Amino acid sequence: MILPSLKQRFKQPIALAWPALFACAAMAACSKTPATPDAFVDALVGGGSMCSTLGAAQEFLKIGSTTNPNEPSTVPDGTGTVSVECTVSPSGDGFDLQLGASGPNGGRVTIIGHVTSKGGTVHGSIANNNYGSFSSNSCTLTYEFNRNAVPSGQAISAGEIFGHIECPGATDPNGPQNADGSPVTCDASADFLFSNCAGGNN
Repeated sequence: MILPSLKQRFKQPIALAWPALFACAAMAACSKTPATPDAFVDALVGGGSMCSTLGAAQEFLKIGSTTNPNEPSTVPDGTGTVSVECTVSPSGDGFDLQLGASGPNGGRVTIIGHVTSKGGTVHGSIANNNYGSFSSNSCTLTYEFNRNAVPSGQAISAGEIFGHIECPGATDPNGPQNADGSPVTCDASADFLFSNCAGGNN
């Protein structure tokens, strides 16, 4: 009987070990769980010269709390009726935004667009099952909270944004119409804080 050489004896186990090592590495890479996105939203609609249905501002969506006057408390996606999906991704001279949150009474807020460190013009939509759905393609996004400027280091970064949108004359195309047949338009606004969004390092 001829015994295999040491080289022959160890060649096969080593060859089999490499796929196992790669599999372990792949599993380790895939096992990192992304952080759960969370948000604070305080969205209001009402007021404006053409707002015949909501003369005063009505709360369309409230997620989180403002016990801290400088930084609100957020709520993670999946808590109760709260759903949060958001992307704040570096792009060119600023960031591409896709922000969405929903909560009690069918309240929903969507903010989509491109902004810089100074803000920008975005599409905003604020809806509520009780009052309707108002949207505008010319909402102004600024880095403010409770009418005060957000510190620049907290305003926006990959995966996070803290600011305010103002949408004068937002329309509800499927809601009540004015006497002349034009859609009712109302002012809409929202303070918001989204964090742990896609586009960051999480």
